[in-house]
Amino acid sequence: MWRPLLVAIAAALILPVLIGYIIPKYEFTTVLALVLGIPFSWSIARWPRWGLLCIIAFMSTILAPEFLTFIVTSNSIYYYQEAMLFLILGGSLVYWSRNHQSTGIFERLYMTPQSVAVTIFFAVVVIKSLTIMVERHFALSTISSMYNFNRAITFYLLFIPVLLVLDSRKKLRWMVGVMFVLGSITMFRVLLELLFPQWTIWTHVSFSEPLALETPMVDLAVQRLRAPGGTVELLCFWTGMMSIILQPWAWRRLAFYIPFTLLMLTGMVLEFNRSYILPMAGLLLLTAFLNRKYVRSKLISVLVVAVVAVAILTLVTGAMQKYVEAAVVRYGSALSSQSLESQSLYGRNVEQDYALQAISRSPIFGIGLDQFYRPPVPNLLDNLRWYIHDSYLWFWVYFGIIGLVSFLAVIGSAIVRSIIYWKRIADPLLSSALLGCGFTLTTLLAANIAAPKFYDYATVPVVALMVGLVEAIILWERQRTRQGDRRRSRRIFHLDRRLGEADRRKSRPAALPGDHASQ
Repeated sequence: MWRPLLVAIAAALILPVLIGYIIPKYEFTTVLALVLGIPFSWSIARWPRWGLLCIIAFMSTILAPEFLTFIVTSNSIYYYQEAMLFLILGGSLVYWSRNHQSTGIFERLYMTPQSVAVTIFFAVVVIKSLTIMVERHFALSTISSMYNFNRAITFYLLFIPVLLVLDSRKKLRWMVGVMFVLGSITMFRVLLELLFPQWTIWTHVSFSEPLALETPMVDLAVQRLRAPGGTVELLCFWTGMMSIILQPWAWRRLAFYIPFTLLMLTGMVLEFNRSYILPMAGLLLLTAFLNRKYVRSKLISVLVVAVVAVAILTLVTGAMQKYVEAAVVRYGSALSSQSLESQSLYGRNVEQDYALQAISRSPIFGIGLDQFYRPPVPNLLDNLRWYIHDSYLWFWVYFGIIGLVSFLAVIGSAIVRSIIYWKRIADPLLSSALLGCGFTLTTLLAANIAAPKFYDYATVPVVALMVGLVEAIILWERQRTRQGDRRRSRRIFHLDRRLGEADRRKSRPAALPGDHASQ
């Protein structure tokens, strides 16, 4: 009873002294962020499930780090992202050890093929990082470059807390709901920017300002729609689509899923990432062959509604017409030799050839983490050096064939297992979410040939969530099946025992009439 009061008194005595010491050295906003961050960090470690919500919202939606540069510096934001990751990891391990003492953490993790693949992949990353640091005698600049290089990849470790914390049907459904909320925030941001492009806030929560400086000839409608969060929308679209076409028709459910799925599709089309649209179209055709009744008619109905809705919005909203025209120009300009897109394609061909040359020199172990491999491309403003647009070449160049294969095993095993197990899941929403995760990862698998999403800060946490969610749903179904088998075996055992007792009663010899009299 007295412990919280004593803690409050100690904090009241210590915090003013601490703040008085820090304020002369740092800005007030930094001090305020520090004071507020202490209880927030404790909460994340104490309740890792809510920490997952915070870090995914923080990194992949309108709450993206760019928005918080009003308060603290960008480096502080990146450091806090890493701190959140490790707090969530530690909190999830403590959670599992407390609530599942009969099953060890090691046993839970290594029941899945993704865990083995993630371990191998990170072993390659750590070994190469340590090798570079030893060769450089642990110079501070080397450690800093290793941190910057591996920062995005580290967030694949979010696979572990998703697998450990989501240990019940209620929590799994909660995570699917979280996904829909974050997708709605992202979609709402895109549509708000569409209808109210004059708001100055968009220069801080999207990439329009740097893009406008680098490529002033690009249409402003295109510039404003380069925003984080597209992977969350993609996941929501596929989960909603699977819920529509796999489950029986129900007006109350369709009243939510059809508008929501169409809005998600609209948000992705407005961002017009070419690498998403093509694999999505192919997968929509493949869904017609799923083994469910009336799938083709449902799919055609949804697509017809989508076409009609886009046509109405195009006619009614002048802004929508502008964005459609900008999208047509963007897609069509790739065929023009003088367009920015054609120059970008030329630059990507140059970087691809250069990467293949580097791979041919060191195909097994890669070229090393500290070497530039993208050459300067003449007459191009997008002259970056730290990444390749083809994610697979990027992993191969840096981590060799072992790192590439282990990473593909992480994604590929989740896709294969989602397709194999989705029919066995008893909960309709979790079944749709499982197949939705598989289709989203398949879309990303195709898209990453031309878009570096597998090491993008806004994408990697969502990919880790999907990989963990696939295995968490499958493990929940296995546990439910085992519990059902145990209940059935107990019922059979008790039934057999009752039947045996009844048979024994029948088999006893009946008492003769004179026996009682003689007694």
